[in-house]
Amino acid sequence: MSQNTTAENAAEISQILASMEEGSSLRKACKEVGITSATFLRWVDADEELQNQYARARARLLDVQAEELEEIGEQAARAETAAEVAGLRLQSDNRKWLLSKLAPKKYGEKLEIDQRTTLTNLTEEQIDARIAKLYGSGGEA
Repeated sequence: MSQNTTAENAAEISQILASMEEGSSLRKACKEVGITSATFLRWVDADEELQNQYARARARLLDVQAEELEEIGEQAARAETAAEVAGLRLQSDNRKWLLSKLAPKKYGEKLEIDQRTTLTNLTEEQIDARIAKLYGSGGEA
């Protein structure tokens, strides 16, 4: 950490990062130690080592939130009313949406597109007909 953040703020920084790794948002973690998230992010911007630590804490935070989806599902299974189930479904859907936006490679939906067009299976007349259809009647571009 840079000189500005090491001596004066090391304890606060450590507490914020630990809180994030346990599942608290940056805003909540900063509020617990009495600073704003903007102040913390200024510290992060000024310190390359802190940037790496913050990135690891943020990744762990997302993993914890993903793990909590299982707990939300178990709560929904034990819910006694439709309103409880609906509330837990909303909570789950919001969490999944947020994870898919913050870490799309890890938590986003995977789209597989398999499009194959084989012209070798067509006769010359069929190929000519398709080309003519694409270019319009008469075969002119």
